[in-house]
Order: sequence, then structure tokens, then C-alpha cells
Amino acid sequence: MSKIFEPFSIADLELPNRIVRSATVENRSTEKGEPTVAMGEMYGALASGGAGLIITGGCYVQRHGRSLRYLTGVHSDKMIGPLSRLVDKVHEAGGLIAIQLYHAGRQTRPEVIGEDPVAPSPVKDTMTWVTPRAISQREIEETIESFGEAAERAAKAGFDAIELLAGHGYLINQFLSRRTNQRSDEWGGSLENRARFLLKTISSIRSGGGGKLPLLVKINSEDHLPRGFTLEESCRVCEWLEEARVDAIEVTGGTFESALDIARGQIPKKKILKQLHGAQKVMARIVLPLMRRRFAFKEAYFLENALAIKRHVPNTPMILAGGNRNPKHMDEILSGGDIDLLSLSRPFIREPNLVKRWQSGDRRPATCISCNQCFVAIATDKPVRCFIENPCSEANDRSNMNTSPI
Repeated sequence: MSKIFEPFSIADLELPNRIVRSATVENRSTEKGEPTVAMGEMYGALASGGAGLIITGGCYVQRHGRSLRYLTGVHSDKMIGPLSRLVDKVHEAGGLIAIQLYHAGRQTRPEVIGEDPVAPSPVKDTMTWVTPRAISQREIEETIESFGEAAERAAKAGFDAIELLAGHGYLINQFLSRRTNQRSDEWGGSLENRARFLLKTISSIRSGGGGKLPLLVKINSEDHLPRGFTLEESCRVCEWLEEARVDAIEVTGGTFESALDIARGQIPKKKILKQLHGAQKVMARIVLPLMRRRFAFKEAYFLENALAIKRHVPNTPMILAGGNRNPKHMDEILSGGDIDLLSLSRPFIREPNLVKRWQSGDRRPATCISCNQCFVAIATDKPVRCFIENPCSEANDRSNMNTSPI
């Protein structure tokens, strides 16, 4: 039997295969953070399509911690009912679902959250040109508590697992990185201090009602930025994650400031330029053509980093994100014994039934061409979709969906 179809257990959660739908921005919730009917349909299709575990797009734990307008919230008890109905859609279709908890930190805009973003230090974000304010000691403690409360709501809503997002430039990643964390108190300076927020958040989740669920952590292997979080630092932090007995680690990399390090592939120049104005647009016209080689797609582009981290965490299941497309190559990676699960995002946008297609005997690679039109469009609050499979008018994206709360 193909290795990708073997079952695998994360703590006491048994997955039917080794394929994970990695967290993907949906932009299919209401502005209040409630999943919509359209989102339920999307998740039902993913569950029917055979993924071993579905991880939601990031769900914000505080209202001002959202990065886009139409993301899902787990910041209030009012979200438990809608989230439970989303879980039901997945369970009814035979799937398993984990909720990803996150806080945007500086990686958002005042017009989205209605106030200035917070971050460990007031370092300007070169993508939004917004300078956040430094988060206070009291706010740090409140945010850590908010993660624990969000995990408890997730358990009440019936989720099968929790994933904590510590990568992609969001708040936990901002604490880990010297670039964005220039504090001189107990939360900054040494790597031990910079990792304190992450480790205390894990303790907050574990000590509350969410502690009964398997806990995964998605972490950058490196930021690919000057003074950013490095692979060496990631290896050490992952050792601490193993000591904290997290149930699995998903390895990724890059932030929104490092652009398509997160999603290697084509550069949709026209769509990017359409979102920019003034000096940003002029600069982008110069820089974008130079990026083609740096961000060129290759399969399993975080594999080397994941293998390096695995040597430091031999007892923790390892999930590899980034560029998994070909089942033959994926089998080879799993057969090596160091990678336990493989996560995919963009391929499932185009083919929610991808795993069932492979199981049926059609082992052609995923049809996703990594054009990255989906990746760029979500930054402007568009609902995620495949622009190749479904090239409808962007102006009608939300009007074509049932945006009533689920």
C-alpha cells in the first residue's frame, strides 16, 4: 500500500491517512467572525475528498488580532455555536478537523481592526507600511490567556485537535524573531526570552479546557529576512516544544514581508500591482521580475529544513508543508521515516477531492500549477478560490456565495 494512505496517530487521534489539509485563508466568514454557509460547503467538500485531517484557516483569539475582514473568530463564546456547526459538517462527511489559533499582531491594518496593531516592538511592516505600537506587559498576559480561552471554546465546539500558529509573521513569530522583537524585558533579547510567549501560550492552552485535545504547533523553520528567525533558532525552539510534549510540529517558513517564500511558484504580477499605489507600485515594477528565480517552485521546498529540525526532535511527529504535489515523491519522503505527515494548501483549493482521486488509482500529481493568484487575491478580502478552475469575475466573488452564518 502507498505510504500516504497508511493511518497515523497524533496522540490519541487516529488519522486515516498521512495527508493534511494545511491551514488556508478562506475569507468565507462574516465580518463578525461567524463561519458562513459557503464555508460549511467548502469544508464538507474537503472532508468528503478524503484528507486525513483538515486544519482550519487561522482563527483569531482576540477581535483586534484578525488580519483580514472575513476570517473566522474564536474570540467570544458566541462563536461556539457557529463553529460547532462547521465541525458537524466535517464529521458528517467522515472527516477530522483541527482549529488553528492565531493572533495577527502587526500583520494587519488599522482599518481592519479599528485601532493600531500591536507587536513586541514598534517596527514598521514593509508590506503594509504600518508601524505597530509595542504591546504592554498586561496585554501580553491577557493575550496568552485569550489563547487558552479560545482553546476551551474549540473543545466545546467539538474540534478534534488544536494547532497553534507560530509562523508566517504573525504575533508568536514576531516574538520569536529578533527583527520584530527588540524588547529588553523578559519577553525579548535572548532566544529563551523570545520563546517565552510561545511556551506560556502552550501552558495556557494545556491548563484549560482545551488541554484535552491534541496540540500541534506550526512554526517557521526560518523567516528568510535580515535579523529574522533562523533555522538554528528554530531547531532549539522545537527542542523546547518537544520538552513541552506538543503532539506534532508542522514545519513551514517565510512571512508576508518575505513575500512568496511562503507559497513558492509563479508571481501574478498584474494582480500584485493592482493592489499597490504610488511608490510601492513603482518599486514593485522593478523588484517583481527579479523575484522569479528566488521564488521558483520546487517540490517539498521546506524538506531540508524539516529534516534538520527532526534531528533535534526525534520523538515528535513531523508534518511537512510546502510544495507537496506528486504522490510518488510524497511516498518517497514518508518512506524516509523522518517525516510523518504531509500538508497541502493550494492543491486542495483546486481539488478538494484530491486524496480520493489518488486513492482511486489516478496518481497524477495535483493539478494546481502554483500560479499564486489565490494567494494574492486573499490579501484584498476575496474568498479563496482557484482562478484557473473557476475564472469568474472577481467583483462578484462574495455575491456568488451564501454568506449567511452557518
